[in-house]
Amino acid sequence: MSGMNHVSIVQCKYSADGMQRRFYQSLCWIPLALIICSMFKSTLQASPWSESSPMAWSDFEGNPPPLSPTPSENYDAFVYTEIQWDFTWDVSTRTLEYEAQAVFIQSVSWVRPSMASPLLLTHEAAHFDFAEIHARKLKRRVSESLALKELLRRCDVSEFEIGTLLTQFHAEEINELNFNNEFYDFQTDHGQNMTVQNTFTNGSIPDELSGLNAFSDPKITITVENEGAKPITGDYEGSLSYTLQVGSSATVFGGWQWTLQGQWQFSFTADEASGMASWSHQTSNLDYSGHLLNVTMPTVPAFPSIDVSIEGDASGDHFWMNFSGIASDLIPSHELTFKPVSIPLIPMLNPGNTTIDFANGAAIALGHWMKEYGNTHLMMKAPVTCPEQTIHYEFSIDDDQLLMMDWVLTRVSDSQGGMSAGGSGSGGIGAGDIAHIGHRVSSRHRHGKPPLDCRRSGRKLFNRSLRGSAQLGQR
Repeated sequence: MSGMNHVSIVQCKYSADGMQRRFYQSLCWIPLALIICSMFKSTLQASPWSESSPMAWSDFEGNPPPLSPTPSENYDAFVYTEIQWDFTWDVSTRTLEYEAQAVFIQSVSWVRPSMASPLLLTHEAAHFDFAEIHARKLKRRVSESLALKELLRRCDVSEFEIGTLLTQFHAEEINELNFNNEFYDFQTDHGQNMTVQNTFTNGSIPDELSGLNAFSDPKITITVENEGAKPITGDYEGSLSYTLQVGSSATVFGGWQWTLQGQWQFSFTADEASGMASWSHQTSNLDYSGHLLNVTMPTVPAFPSIDVSIEGDASGDHFWMNFSGIASDLIPSHELTFKPVSIPLIPMLNPGNTTIDFANGAAIALGHWMKEYGNTHLMMKAPVTCPEQTIHYEFSIDDDQLLMMDWVLTRVSDSQGGMSAGGSGSGGIGAGDIAHIGHRVSSRHRHGKPPLDCRRSGRKLFNRSLRGSAQLGQR
């Protein structure tokens, strides 16, 4: 596959004594730009959690596997739940719509008909309740996050960055769900301790659901104010574009006009406090007329090492660039050549062409920007701009002479993909759990198995544990 990369998925299994672990690898193809596996929700039929429509054995539509000769490898039921989530980001209104919902995957969940007792169903239904509890907690986590609101206030935030933070919240909530499922199975002895089971079913679970009623709706909405762009760590690219118009309609050289257009381009990578910028120049247009015969275009040298720092002033924190090490005469002047001027009744003083030196347009532009945004120590403020934003500056000498400049400095990274994200996930115990990567951390739950800790590895997000339930009447 061109332009794709692959990562591993690990499937965790147990032997009969629960001590040996066998790992099976499969491959999942992902776009390099996203570094995540499943950007898509499960295509299997999913039934959302509903207080008015509790789980029934008829919902378990999957087929049980054949019985194994080893009794400890046989299970009474298999339940598959997910917490599915998605979001949309409206940059024009700074509004985030987030949706998270607990669902039950019917087609891959199964029960052996001879074991389909009301007591086992009660125990299994509670696992679905826990998924709903943590779906609500996930929405509360998103709604109350100060870090998320601070991120959304930045005008240059991308959907990739939003999705990355939401994925982190989701993974943290999955870990909490895994822990609670393990604790529930341990306390109830997989549903066989009826006293404790009743405490969960008729006490703590409905109490938790009731306490999270404010987040029972699948969707939440967050709207923030735009606070502009701030200097943060990352890669930056910028430019200072200029148009210089000089000339005169009546001088000793005769009427003439000169228009020069060019652009300073620069880039740097900033850490938490500093960076090093590289500047270069490019001329985009040169036009002259009248008595001006020629304009030389000397090469403007590059500045490969301009120190960048983050400092604050009355308007907040900004990048500052240090030009104190750049010699004032480093940028050579233009040479302007004028043809002779003939004035009636006055003898021609200079019958030949006249050549004069003129300060380089690139130096004029940088100098005037330094005058507006710098200080006496040749430290120049480098304000970060929002996407589609420029800082415009004009300096007018008279009707014939004008300098116009436009400044842009934006953060650039692989986060600017502009793709929305979503996914699903839950925790569980038992053989056959497949821990997916990125937005989707799906779980399959069989019964009667000890937990296995599949921890994170590198950029991969694995379920912290596998979840188990009861084989009522069997140990």
